[in-house]
This record gives sequence, C-alpha cells and structure tokens, in this order.
Amino acid sequence: MTIQILVVDDEMIVRRGLKTLVPWGEFGMEVVSEAANGEKALNILKQQPIDLVITDIRMPIIDGLELTRIIKRDYPHIKVLLLTCYNDFEYVKEALEIGASGYLLKTEMEEDGHLENALSRIRSEFEQMKTNQEMVRELQRQASQSLPLLREKWLRSLLTGDHYTELKQQSDKLALRWLDKPCLLLLIMYKENVNAAEETVSKALQDGLGEANAMAVRLSDRSYLVLIEKAANISKQKGMEWENHTVLTVYAALKSLAPASGQVQLYYRSSRSMDQLPAEYSNLLQFAEQHAFYHELGTVEDTHGMELPEAFEAQAYVNGQDVKRLAMIRNWSRLKEMLAEVTALIQDRKPSVESVKMMVIDIVLAIMEGLQSNSHIISSLWGSNKFDYMERVKKIPTFKELTEWLMDGIGHLEAERSVLIGGVNKVIAKAAAYIETHFHEEVTLEQLAEHVGLSKSYLSSYFKKVTGESFIDYMLQLRVEKAKELFRQTNLKIYEVAEAVGFQDPKYFTKSFKRITGVSPNQYKEAIEK
Repeated sequence: MTIQILVVDDEMIVRRGLKTLVPWGEFGMEVVSEAANGEKALNILKQQPIDLVITDIRMPIIDGLELTRIIKRDYPHIKVLLLTCYNDFEYVKEALEIGASGYLLKTEMEEDGHLENALSRIRSEFEQMKTNQEMVRELQRQASQSLPLLREKWLRSLLTGDHYTELKQQSDKLALRWLDKPCLLLLIMYKENVNAAEETVSKALQDGLGEANAMAVRLSDRSYLVLIEKAANISKQKGMEWENHTVLTVYAALKSLAPASGQVQLYYRSSRSMDQLPAEYSNLLQFAEQHAFYHELGTVEDTHGMELPEAFEAQAYVNGQDVKRLAMIRNWSRLKEMLAEVTALIQDRKPSVESVKMMVIDIVLAIMEGLQSNSHIISSLWGSNKFDYMERVKKIPTFKELTEWLMDGIGHLEAERSVLIGGVNKVIAKAAAYIETHFHEEVTLEQLAEHVGLSKSYLSSYFKKVTGESFIDYMLQLRVEKAKELFRQTNLKIYEVAEAVGFQDPKYFTKSFKRITGVSPNQYKEAIEK
C-alpha cells in the first residue's frame, strides 16, 4: 500500500521542496498532488483519493486549522500533519484536539531525523489502521458464519422481555421477522442428559417440517425450545389441524431418533406476535415444570388448558415441631411414616412446585435443628447448611426424585448416628450375629438394615468395608460352611442339607457349593466317608 499525499502551502518553494527533496518512497509514500490553500485542497480531496495531508497552518482563504477541522469531519480516514512556526503553538494545540496526527516546525525540517521520525510514525499509524481494518473484516466474516449463534443470542434476549423495541428492529437483519407472526412454541424435555439431543432435535425438525420457518434453542442439558411459524391464511379449524399434525409429526420424529435412555416429552402452546413471545414462553415453562414434576415423561401435552396451582401453607401438610421432636428422640421409623403420608397427600393434590420444594427445605431444617440439640451429625446427601439444602433442592426436577432425596438423607442420618454411637465394627458385628442366627431363613438386606439401624446403602457399604465381602457373598459363604458341618455330622441327603441351610433350589445349592469349595456336594461327601 502506497500512502497518497497532498501537500498544502501558500509558498510554492515549500511545496516543491517537500515534493522533490524528501525520499518518500523509503516510507511507502508518494506526493500525488499539491495546493496553495485550503479551498483548493478541498477541491482536490473531492476528486481523488488522499491518505495524508501535509499542510501549513497560516494560509489565505481557508487556513490549515479550518482545513483540518473540515477534513476530520468529512474525511475522517485522512490523516493531517501540520507545518508550523514557533508562534503557532495555540493553533497547533487546537488542531491536535480536533484530530491532527502531529506537527513539524519548519525551522527543524532540515535537521536530521525530525521529518523522517514524523513520517515513520505516520506510516506506523497507517499500518496499524490497516491491521485494524483487517481485524474488523475478519470479525464481520466470523459474524456472518456465526449467524445461528447471533440468532440464538437475540432470541434468548427477546424471551427475557427486555429491550423489546431494539430487538424487534434487529429481527430483519437476522431473518427472524417471521417471529412477529403466529408461532407454535414447543418445549422438548428429556428424562436424562442426552449428548446427541441437539442433532436429534435438528434432524426431527428437518424430517417433520421441511421448509417451514423454525429454530431450536437449547435451554438446559435436558430441554430445548422450538419455535415454528404457523401456517398463514387458513381457517381456525385448519389451523388447529395444522397445529396437531405438526406437534405429532415432530414428536414422532423425536421418539424415533432419541437414544433408548432419552425418554422424551413435548409441551406446546401458541403466540400471536413477537411482543407476546416472552409471556407465552414464560407460561410454557411454568406449565411444563408443574406437569413434569408430578408425571412421568413420554407424552404430548397442550398447555393452553392447563392451570397453575396456588401456593399452599406447609403447615397444612406437615407440622415442623413434630418433625423436630421426632428427630430429637431419633424416632426415624415414625418420622418416615409421617413423611410418607405427607408425600402421598402431595402426590394426590399436586400443589405448586415452589411450595413443595420450600416445604422440603423446611423439613430438612427442622430435622437438622432437632439433631443438633445433642449432636452435630449431618447428611452428606443434603449438605452442611441451609444454602446447600436450597441449591440441591432447586436442581431436583421431579417430585419422585425429591422424595427419594429426602428419605435417603434420613437414612444417611440414621447410619451416621449408629456409627457415632457404636462404631462401625460394633454395628457390623451386630449384623453378622443376626445373619449367624437367621442364615437358614430368607434374610434380606432391608431386614438386616432395619435390625441394626442403618440405611440399606450405608449397611451395604460398611459391611463390605469391614468383612471384605458383600452381604450376598457373606451369606452364601456362611451357608456353605454350615452345609459342610451337616455333611460331616449327619447322614442327610444333599437336598435335605440344602433346605436346612436356606437354599430352596438344590441345583443352585450345588452350583454355589462347588464355586466356593471347588468340589461338588457329592465329591465332598465321598471324601468325608473315605
């Protein structure tokens, strides 16, 4: 790039001197024109491209200061270098304030380095400007390639309801003006996190909608919002038929494409115009959250006829003082019974999600307050303080999972309390003693957990940690040892021994005996008799 220069000075000798004596090519520059005053300079600027104007300040008609002001107003890309005298300082100061790139004293022009330094600096400014322009072009290119991301960002902003007027004006540039027409809103929810869901949703829209205007936005790891332009200029009846057909078509495509683990649910409602979208989107989310909280996924639900329940008073379902008292005396079984009654009532009446979650938090707080009156045990499942409880409860999507979280936390507290009082070894010794006495019966992990006062999960974990074996393997090992004793001390037949030590199926007994001892029951009996 060669920088095109216009020299402006009312003295011809100065103009010719600058043009002929300076090695412009060394700086990538060329003087392409000259003018005796600002007026002529402006005429030249109208006729040919100029990058740099080198101008005297004191000139007739239009001086250098006024010329600089006009250039920076009408040609902001052109740089200006001033030629000055010592007594021009106030003019120079003003010129620099309105955008001149620098100044050069005429008396110093012939001194080594002054002009060269000024030109080098200006050359660097042009190179930086070129770099900036290239960066802007690259950003514009990236923006054009990132149109889907820009559209998604725009839609997310629109759905919040903020800056509506400004966003509506931008809709044309993003080719989203169709959202100001009647639209169908679909909320797609998966039971589990599905990594391939984004591709699945896009493919379902392609298969189900063809050329119709539509776009999808990921709301979370398990949910998507889809907007579809409604068919225009059709009767109300035809519109309902189109809506039903579209919803079922998309749902069928989603089910056929979804992974086996990704059970899918679809909620829908309509919007008449862009300004209605935020409110209808909010309604869709609220109805979907309420419905999905209490129901299994796997259906299509029209949210137009749904109603949101009002908040309820937790005291109508559970007494916090009763919860606290039962926790204080460690009456876990009665506490569980009471909470089971409460959860059954909630499942039947289906009050608001927020109210239920606040009630569960209050229950947890009451339990922890009761416990901390004489101990400081906590449930790692719940967390260590009110903020932990609130954050964890907030993220639980269904009533079933919320109930399990509450009951499992109580189980953790039972286990922690039992271990705190008796120690792990004492608790497991109690479990082992129970197995020793009841090995010939159908002993379950649930029965054993209730006997020692631990939750199933804690007992299973502690049992293996202390004994080195799982509950099932420990039972099998004990029964086989008891069978070996009977073989040595009695003449019972194999099926009689199997039944005596708790095996209902002789074949399973034989298989288990050989796996543990390395020989079959017959082989073991023969070895004893010899």
